[in-house]
Amino acid sequence: MKLIEKFRTEVLNSQDSFVITESGESGYKTRYFVQGNVGEARYVYGCYGYNSANFYSDINRKLDFIAIVRDNKIYIYNEFFLNLWQHNNKIQLPGNVYMFTDILKSANNYVRNVVFPKFYSGLEISDDVKINLNYCIVSARRIIFSGADSIESTGVPEYHDIFNEQDIASMLCGFMEFGKESGKRLLEEKKQWINKKAIDTKIQELIGKLKIVLPWEKAIADGLRGINAKTVLAEFETCGKKSAAKIYPDTIINKMAGNGYFDYYNFLTDKKGRELLEELGIDTRLRDKKHLTCKDISKIMYRGKVLYVREN
Repeated sequence: MKLIEKFRTEVLNSQDSFVITESGESGYKTRYFVQGNVGEARYVYGCYGYNSANFYSDINRKLDFIAIVRDNKIYIYNEFFLNLWQHNNKIQLPGNVYMFTDILKSANNYVRNVVFPKFYSGLEISDDVKINLNYCIVSARRIIFSGADSIESTGVPEYHDIFNEQDIASMLCGFMEFGKESGKRLLEEKKQWINKKAIDTKIQELIGKLKIVLPWEKAIADGLRGINAKTVLAEFETCGKKSAAKIYPDTIINKMAGNGYFDYYNFLTDKKGRELLEELGIDTRLRDKKHLTCKDISKIMYRGKVLYVREN
């Protein structure tokens, strides 16, 4: 009989302490277990020793936390102690035995996929919420450049884990109720999620207004989105001068979304970036300077393929 099966039999049939001894090539290993009631559950602690039947009589012996028992179900917390840990290999557990980590994951997933979406959809946006319009415009432009037509496919943002190990232990002991506690914690975050919903709603509203993206901007985004390239060759033309340098596609998109300008460090190498600016007659050190923007891009190439050409 496997160790976990022996452990299960002892725990479900008695609330007293017990010993499990296993023989091996180098002798035998003895595991000593102690059980104690905690609220509506039972905690199981244990320690082990080699080739010593009464090792646990040591008054300085420290016990490890092993499992929680509730309603004839065993939730294993210390999988190593019971030889249940194997790398990338799922252990088959006997009936009424569960991994504590699985319960924790299940609880957080339920909040993330069921409780939070219901909470979020019921939030009402207040007129008092202050929205950074420029941030919303930049975000909407970036989403349009990605080819999407909405801020998120589900309309509900990703939610974080709300419970930790101690929370689940407290629930099993009857000291904490899942529904009440999840509701309480969500209410504590209500203000920040109302703000988030207001911002997302505004961004979605802006996405529907195609005028926030100009035709040439969309043409650049469409061209870059059609390839999987680490870098592209961007040619700039301004004041009758031309120059080209390699640059990351994301850099172009980010500059375009925020109407930003390029500096030497935005290109693949600082050296080439400085050369490009010099060839175009742009000195970023001057107070009254001309900025190099995405509007100055005349052509974008990738491995000889033209991704974008500016229309004159």
